[in-house]
Amino acid sequence: MSSVLSIATSGMAAAQRRLEVSARNVANAAVDLPKGAPPEVAAAFAALRVGQVETSGGGTAAVVTQDIPGMGIDLASEAIQLMVARYTFATNAKVAKMAGDMQKTMLDVKV
Repeated sequence: MSSVLSIATSGMAAAQRRLEVSARNVANAAVDLPKGAPPEVAAAFAALRVGQVETSGGGTAAVVTQDIPGMGIDLASEAIQLMVARYTFATNAKVAKMAGDMQKTMLDVKV
């Protein structure tokens, strides 16, 4: 049962990271860098992307990568990422709740 909870919590953590990255991208969308900005400044405001990879033993981990600096931020894509994060978190929270309910049922049967 603990593996189910660890899988659900890793999914919620990945959804949280996706939300944080998307919010950062939306906040940086309004930044207008000057023409001669140094590359490290442009890189600091470049869009980030989140991918998810399977971890050993079950679960998932969020992997953050950086887009090419100067490519711009697509707000429609960020809105989709926010919705994905929301539904992923909610689904994993339901899985964790169901695991707790199942564990309670098993304890009730044994008593």
